[in-house]
Amino acid sequence: MPKEDYLTKQIEKFAQVVAALLGLRKKGQNIEIVTIGEHAIGELLENQFPSVIELEYIAQIYNILGDASAELLQTENAQNFYKQSLIFYQKLSTKDKTFSFERENTIFELKNKIIS
Repeated sequence: MPKEDYLTKQIEKFAQVVAALLGLRKKGQNIEIVTIGEHAIGELLENQFPSVIELEYIAQIYNILGDASAELLQTENAQNFYKQSLIFYQKLSTKDKTFSFERENTIFELKNKIIS
């Protein structure tokens, strides 16, 4: 039971982080997004065996960081974040037993962002 409580707390924590990043994005606070997002990813990557949900959060955060960097005209950083996001979304697609049209659409969009 304690492991389930820990996972639940982690999921809630990173759901709040994603919500906060999206809120900052709405306000155009891109520098803060990058700072907070990189810290959150560092915490998520501490787990050697991330769950499907943690992989989803990592992929989402990298995508948000890519968008924020693109708006700051940091093209190289944006491309690196998009590539990382794509890697995690692809890993998620192979690890998750449930097919997701939304995820596949995001993968398609990321590939287009990387190409352009």
